[in-house]
Amino acid sequence: RDSHEGVRAAAARALGAFGAAEFVDAVALRLDDESTDVRRAALESLANLGTKGHAPRVRALLDDAWPYTRCQAARTLRALGERPDWRPIAGLLDDADRDIRRLAFATLAAIDAREAAPEIAHRLREVDKETRVAAARALAELEAVEHLEDLSWLLEDSNAWVRAEGALRLGELASVLGTAEERAAWARRIEPLESDPEPRARRAASIALVR
Repeated sequence: RDSHEGVRAAAARALGAFGAAEFVDAVALRLDDESTDVRRAALESLANLGTKGHAPRVRALLDDAWPYTRCQAARTLRALGERPDWRPIAGLLDDADRDIRRLAFATLAAIDAREAAPEIAHRLREVDKETRVAAARALAELEAVEHLEDLSWLLEDSNAWVRAEGALRLGELASVLGTAEERAAWARRIEPLESDPEPRARRAASIALVR
């Protein structure tokens, strides 16, 4: 109840970190705090405490005006055993702020939003290289093998870092395929990168091929 939002946020995080389940209701009260940082801290703590009693209030924060709160609400619901609605998070994939876009990709992967894979794959051709890389990482984490072909576009990207990430994530994703023949076919797609003019791309290809 301190007047300073930093103190309230720190208190909420401390209660969650120490597993103080008896204070869960007090933490949940901060879900309605006027401060975005305090709301986020309360969400983080509720995820750590693992209580489902306040899930409806957490769910309501999927529509919070602040993107960071929205993403944390989704992660908290997942930690509580729910499958949160991924659409409010996917709506952030085209945000003007690069950091928010990256957070949205990471959150969709963290909550296992396989339904969002087509939306994510669509961003593999974005102008911003960090968006392309974030999309590739999310697809790999989601094990979205149906988008292997989409991911292979990055092997010919004009940016060496993106080519390297493309090889690494393609290798990760291909490794979960069911047969050795399928895995070998995708390995052959990565092999040309071993002759890439950029060392980081060659190094990534080597790592991908030993998976």
